[in-house]
Amino acid sequence: MKDLKAQGTGGNSIQRRPRVFLKPQGQEALKKGHPWIYRGAVADVEAQAGDAVDLVYRGKVVGLGLYGTSDIAVRVLSFREEPDLWGLLGQRLKSALSLRARTMKRHRALRLIHGESDGLPAVVADLYGSTLVLQLSHPAWIKRIGTLAKALLEASEEHHFPVENLVLKNTGKHLGKEGLEEEIRPILGAMPVDLAVPFGRVLQKVDVEEGQKTGLYLDTRFWAFSLAKLPLEGASVLDAFSYQGHLSLHCLLEGASRAVMLEQSQGAIDRALWAAGNLGLKDRVEALSGNAFDQMRRLEASNASFRVVAVDPPPFAPSKKQLHGALRGYKELLVRAFNLTEPGGFVLFGSCSHAVSQGDLTALVFEAASDRGAEIRILERLCQPPDHPVNPRVPQGEYLKGMIMEVEKK
Repeated sequence: MKDLKAQGTGGNSIQRRPRVFLKPQGQEALKKGHPWIYRGAVADVEAQAGDAVDLVYRGKVVGLGLYGTSDIAVRVLSFREEPDLWGLLGQRLKSALSLRARTMKRHRALRLIHGESDGLPAVVADLYGSTLVLQLSHPAWIKRIGTLAKALLEASEEHHFPVENLVLKNTGKHLGKEGLEEEIRPILGAMPVDLAVPFGRVLQKVDVEEGQKTGLYLDTRFWAFSLAKLPLEGASVLDAFSYQGHLSLHCLLEGASRAVMLEQSQGAIDRALWAAGNLGLKDRVEALSGNAFDQMRRLEASNASFRVVAVDPPPFAPSKKQLHGALRGYKELLVRAFNLTEPGGFVLFGSCSHAVSQGDLTALVFEAASDRGAEIRILERLCQPPDHPVNPRVPQGEYLKGMIMEVEKK
């Protein structure tokens, strides 16, 4: 732990903190419990980017937050005066890891910290076996990375999530808004080599450096269990935006005869084929590299059909500004999915765009089915797993939604 302490603490629970003064709308946001204070709701600032700040309204300290340079001026940690930043951090970590220990204790790949939903905005921590991958998208956490890492490791050990390697993986365009640069480096231990973890019945390789997010998509891993309820014996499966193929590989394990994976990343395809080979399923998998839209068009032109079509695209609408284009893209995918489904077959469709609500998705599904001349029945609605909890005061956190449908064609 000595090495971690040397990487920066930044605690300031004793001396007076820098301050951010709120306008009335900032105070209203605070009263509603939303952990973001936008710049337009700030009256004055006596702080630098990366400071832990007291939030002040009409001369009274009303909260504690982290000050940054993006449109979200303050990430709120507490909605009242809070003298001890690190005491608060310890409480939040204990609460978050206690939840995982109670609900996810048998899993070796899971999210330990889920940002605002765990009261720790701009912090994500994913555990793969004994490797913990950390994403910190705010300068205040980078400034205090040593103390944060030490507290996280102590909490992990207390709740029986042993960690040998702790890796910082900060990637993505959003970092620039907070004045941060991309970086991937070990904080404790080393970069993992040949790391693999079980996803249900499928062993998945984890490429921390090159893989999506922290290495894998952890949020849809339970969707495979929903697909397993379908009549899969002898079924053909299309897995669009398959990434490492855990959905279609689970279908094969449940009796499906073949799976076609559509994926743009060659690295993800290689890891999917490794997983298929590990299960003795490689001869029943066809992986097509390239744009999923284009590949689905080619399959339609060849009159291909599948009993199960799974479509789980990347976020088309990171914000409401992109909503119209996202809905248009989703509708095209839905129509093509219906076209590629055999009569009486099934479609799984997912969206990880937080700007697209479950209501938006339902309306879009019925619109696409109407255009295609298909009748559908929704069998199951899909959402985030327990290690990706949702704070109802932060609707943006409920980003993942989907459904499984039966498709009858007219």
